[in-house]
Amino acid sequence: MINRAVIVGRLTKDIDLKKTQTGLSVATYTVAVNKPKRKGQEGSEADFINCVAWRATADYLANYAQKGTLVGIDGKIQTRNYKSDTGVTIYVTEVLTDSVNILSNGREKNQVNSVNNSLYNDSFEEDFNQVDSEFTINLNSDDLPF
Repeated sequence: MINRAVIVGRLTKDIDLKKTQTGLSVATYTVAVNKPKRKGQEGSEADFINCVAWRATADYLANYAQKGTLVGIDGKIQTRNYKSDTGVTIYVTEVLTDSVNILSNGREKNQVNSVNNSLYNDSFEEDFNQVDSEFTINLNSDDLPF
């Protein structure tokens, strides 16, 4: 069986970063993914997908992503539930982020950054920026098919 989610979309708001009681970083965020327009349709529709990231990926998103940032997410669908203060069971479906690519953040055009939970360390960003300066990818949201 396969449980894999690959999503490209824009953040609907700034990252909500919190720490657990044991000090682990956890970020919750929502990605808006445009739906293809139907013939004769005016305006556009989008799906709003709730996501969660842990540890270094959560810190990375909180530091480098903001509302409107175009991100590529690779992860898996997870479901969970909890009891509200009133005793009602709340069911949640979300994407558990394994890795994220910042495709465009609005502040610096043509920048591509990446992080992966299993690869992140203090020198990762330094190493990546050295490679990035040699191989810049120019992305414009108008060039994307959605």
